[in-house]
Amino acid sequence: MRTYSVPRRFGLGTLLVVTLAFSGLSGLFRWLEWGPAIALTILAFIGIISVAQFFFDRSPRLASAVTGSVVFVVVASANWLIESRDPEYLVMALLWSGIWGFVAGYVTGVMVGSIFLMMAGVSALFHAKTEKESR
Repeated sequence: MRTYSVPRRFGLGTLLVVTLAFSGLSGLFRWLEWGPAIALTILAFIGIISVAQFFFDRSPRLASAVTGSVVFVVVASANWLIESRDPEYLVMALLWSGIWGFVAGYVTGVMVGSIFLMMAGVSALFHAKTEKESR
């Protein structure tokens, strides 16, 4: 069974698909009338997860989940430094942000992988069609 993730080598088609995915999400966020800060935060998180899958391509699911957890913990720590210095809050914030970051990273990694799964399926369909026509 093959695990799909951000490919190590990619060409113009991959760049176009990634650009289409990000522009589609941007359009969805605009249609939902979400603010630019929320949209950029979500797109940045997806980008960070994609980069993690690129560098740790041997285990993309684990890389996505751990990266999501790290990102959420860093954000919670920064929020603790800015907003509150209550140690009890920090412990709970780090615990819950680590858990939810793990889940969010995994789900985001699955969505990123599914884009490349669909891209491979479409590519296989076109290659099968051209082989059939060349006979």
